[in-house]
Amino acid sequence: MELRALREALTTLDETRTARDEQSRRSHELDRELQAALAVLGPGTAVNGNGSLVQRLAKLRERLSEDMSARRQLILERDAWRSMCTFLTQTRAGVHELLEITERERDGLAASLDVLRERVLELSSLHDDASRDATRTRSELSELRDTLRHWSGTVERALQELAKTAGAISREHRPPDTAARFD
Repeated sequence: MELRALREALTTLDETRTARDEQSRRSHELDRELQAALAVLGPGTAVNGNGSLVQRLAKLRERLSEDMSARRQLILERDAWRSMCTFLTQTRAGVHELLEITERERDGLAASLDVLRERVLELSSLHDDASRDATRTRSELSELRDTLRHWSGTVERALQELAKTAGAISREHRPPDTAARFD
């Protein structure tokens, strides 16, 4: 679409240039015609010459003046078109440059986002593993506590039984003279 607009602008510039050249050609023709008319008149018509010839010269001057102003207008339009085309070209180049920068940044951000997603997945997996390990460890610790309590009770009972048995054995195997001393 922009390319079509630029082509149309260039075509308009070519048409303007052609019209300007035509105006310039016509201005030169009018100027030559005016000079020829003045040469024909000579010095005798400087004050009160032939009315029809003076009127013709006045009309030629008016046409020349109109052609000159039209030529100036065409030059202004041509310059405006040239400025607009330059501005459009620069704007288009700037927009393309900004688009390229934006695409590069978007690609970089997309890659960073992919890396972050992978890290989040890894961390989620590690977190899930750690949660399972913590639950398993708590369960094992609870089982070990129960087992330790059971063993502690068993060891205490065994020690009490052992102490009773040792006491009974020591009473039975005591020498007779030491038995009286301890009683």
